[in-house]
Amino acid sequence: MLEADMDLEGELGVDSIKQVEILSALREQMPNLPEVAPEQIAELRTIRKIADFLDPGTTSPAASAAPATNGVANGNGAHTAPAAAAPAPAPAASAPAAPAGDDMAELVRNLIAEKTGYPPEMLEDDMDLEGELGVDSIKQVEILSALREQMPNLPEVEPEQIAELRSIRKIANFFG
Repeated sequence: MLEADMDLEGELGVDSIKQVEILSALREQMPNLPEVAPEQIAELRTIRKIADFLDPGTTSPAASAAPATNGVANGNGAHTAPAAAAPAPAPAASAPAAPAGDDMAELVRNLIAEKTGYPPEMLEDDMDLEGELGVDSIKQVEILSALREQMPNLPEVEPEQIAELRSIRKIANFFG
């Protein structure tokens, strides 16, 4: 059902956070892949562009080998309808409100500790995530994604904003 040149957001509903989760999963499976800078994420709008970025010497054969028909042949030569996409989950009826100030910083600190293995008491609000803690852009988006999972009412972070959220305090202030 997926074609190499489909627009991830426009045609498939993949937002920037989900796109980074996909890139993160790719890096977990293939650790030697290049890191994607936050400003590059907006450019990687299709499966083909992601495949070309990650391995410029090849085009993804799996991505470009989409079937020519809209259905799947069954054993009798007839075609069945393609599977429908799973419906998006309904938003929670009473999602918790964003915690304020220190509570948000504590939540962010605990998520960073969970995702990085650092003890929460070691993390200071003004530490640089990348420079002092070694949190790359992919890991940072995983943290932001986990934060949004816990607090669904939080605003979405645009890829160009991620580079500005360089400390626990800046993340807490952005969402708080």
